[in-house]
Amino acid sequence: MSWFLNLIRRKPIAKIFALLGAVILWIFVVQDQNPMSDTSYRVPVMMLNAPDGSKINLSDENIKIKLRGTRSAVASIDQDDVRAFINLDSVEPGTHKLKVHTVIPQGVEAVEVSPDMIEVTIDPIVQRAMDITLIRVGQAPKDMAVASVTPNTPTVTVEGPRSSVKEVAQVIGYVGLTQSSDTDVDVHVPLTAIGDEGTGIDDVRVIPKSVSVHVQLARGLSKKIVDVKPLFEGTAPEGYAVKSVKIEPARVEIAGESFIINPINSLTTEPITVSELTKNTRRAVLISLPNGVTVTNKMVFVNIEIEKE
Repeated sequence: MSWFLNLIRRKPIAKIFALLGAVILWIFVVQDQNPMSDTSYRVPVMMLNAPDGSKINLSDENIKIKLRGTRSAVASIDQDDVRAFINLDSVEPGTHKLKVHTVIPQGVEAVEVSPDMIEVTIDPIVQRAMDITLIRVGQAPKDMAVASVTPNTPTVTVEGPRSSVKEVAQVIGYVGLTQSSDTDVDVHVPLTAIGDEGTGIDDVRVIPKSVSVHVQLARGLSKKIVDVKPLFEGTAPEGYAVKSVKIEPARVEIAGESFIINPINSLTTEPITVSELTKNTRRAVLISLPNGVTVTNKMVFVNIEIEKE
């Protein structure tokens, strides 16, 4: 130990500078041979503790993670070692902004996570019972009319994310008629869930997805073409007014006993609520039918033009 103390006592300042120089040189050599380096990965966002029975939407399904470390450390990274996740434990249904957590290899640091917060929507899967609307397409045989169209079940269940199920206005099925058959028929009819504008809602399924429909034909029924008129319920919001209404089709063919249909010159739609309409709207609406009256197509489209006063 004494020899080391004697070594330090001889020209201590020079020895200190020599030591510092050696350290600086070592750092320079290390950095020159193994400099700091950056690399970026785009990785999928995983979900931990996701609730059962829900559809989950992420505003960003992939994020960018920028890593920094020595060149050797960066070169040894396997992309599978870089992960990102959000924790959905105890998160209630609805829309939330959650922090993105990362897992990275040792020897490097995450200098950027983009985005570091993402919007998460948890939409519970729900069910809802609905009536079936059957729409006839094609023509009945000559001198015959459709007396009734009866499905083997009047109601079905629609299932899907709550926000989508809420948008379902009707469950429809198209019943094809043909002039080649003059007897009652049973047909297999697929069902579709549609919204107010008559378009299908993809992420909602109908249970069962099809029904068996009995089509009863009859002779001696009278036929007649009548107008369809809209029936409105409520008034437009303050500052707005209904400018015009167009129905497609504006006229339909009805059938029934002569004494029933002869007095009928027009039919009305089911009530259309206008109290929340502030923009032009297209609605798929059913026609209200008196007892004993059948119609080729029970659904019409109502185009409502709204203007600001």
